[in-house]
Amino acid sequence: MRWTHPTRGAIRPDIFILAAEETGSIRELTEWTLIQALADSSALRRAGYDLKVSVNVSGRVLCDLAFRDFVLHTVGARAHELCLEVTETAVIESPQAAIAAVSAFRQAGLAISIDDYGVGLSSLSYLKTLEADELKLDRSIATAVSTERDRLILRSTIELAHSLNMKVVAEGVEDAAVEAV
Repeated sequence: MRWTHPTRGAIRPDIFILAAEETGSIRELTEWTLIQALADSSALRRAGYDLKVSVNVSGRVLCDLAFRDFVLHTVGARAHELCLEVTETAVIESPQAAIAAVSAFRQAGLAISIDDYGVGLSSLSYLKTLEADELKLDRSIATAVSTERDRLILRSTIELAHSLNMKVVAEGVEDAAVEAV
């Protein structure tokens, strides 16, 4: 998601998403984003691209039952077109509610990605308890290849995810050295 303000120009998502969370507007923004993602998915399919569109879900709305109902009602039979990206911090705040929400979304056919893995309090227990389809490695772990130890951690994380039948997405892969890992 990007925002171009009429006078301030381009505003990074980490700034306006934080503001939306702090002002209580994150649910409305996420609902709008979900509707837009479905519209974009339709346009991509008409153009011949059969891709999943990913939408980040804030921890502030993940466990909101009204939001869950909105998602399930809005997505309906088109769940296969979307992937919901959930950060580990969303799970930390309310583990049982987050697990229940992820389970409901998966049962509806939505793909789930654990976003920003490798930053903060990454835990193997999240890989165990959240039945996710994808592990999205944070830029800080995905680009850490300066030592053999870094490469070993990265490779083992990728191998673990693959062993759990998860796809792996690495943020920040911009050169051959990182791609080679």
